[in-house]
Amino acid sequence: LNKKNMSVIRGLISFLSKSSSWKYPALYQYSVPLQWNPCHLQSPEAIWPSKSVQPLVTVSRHFHKSPQRLSKRIKMPKLEGDECQKQLEPLFKAGWTLVEGRDAIYKEYLFKNFNEAFSFMTRVALLAEKMDHHPEWFNVYNKVQVTMSTHDVSGLSAKDVRVANFMEDIFKTYQ
Repeated sequence: LNKKNMSVIRGLISFLSKSSSWKYPALYQYSVPLQWNPCHLQSPEAIWPSKSVQPLVTVSRHFHKSPQRLSKRIKMPKLEGDECQKQLEPLFKAGWTLVEGRDAIYKEYLFKNFNEAFSFMTRVALLAEKMDHHPEWFNVYNKVQVTMSTHDVSGLSAKDVRVANFMEDIFKTYQ
């Protein structure tokens, strides 16, 4: 975005905020930089210079951290000892392995083609987003390599087991 475009955007935001028909003033205020780079967002004051109408909400690159999502970030206990072995046993039988030098599990899935591999990843991504627990994965054509570990506990948690079991369940639909 250039300075002229930013001026137009500021004018539009100002107009909409003062309009009586605009039900929620400044609800759609974004921190938009002059040059698009999400790592260098401007402060709300740079975009919203008016002091008479203050924004109700400021949306930034951290907007996804809603109270509901933050509640899901409650620290999970690390799986250890017999409990860990008990929960991982079915996954080991399904082809998962421990990652050497790290408290994590790994599996490689092979599909008929790229569409199947990407479809699989999309289905897993929906659950991962709901759980706010994302796999480390790599995809080339029909191959998806997955590593599961919980960074918050520096090892495996019940979330890793749940996502891995989900992957196993949906992988069966591609056989």
